[in-house]
Amino acid sequence: MTGRTLRSNSNINQGPPQMKAGLLPVGEHLRCVSEIVAMRDLRSECRNV
Repeated sequence: MTGRTLRSNSNINQGPPQMKAGLLPVGEHLRCVSEIVAMRDLRSECRNV
């Protein structure tokens, strides 16, 4: 379920810039994206091990 939620969030973030601005302040948006990327990296590291 978590993975599905993250994926739908990233799809929203890929929309037009004005849509992104309406959803979140830029700093908040970037922080969310970096957290999602970090979580993806951790998951792939676990798989590789």
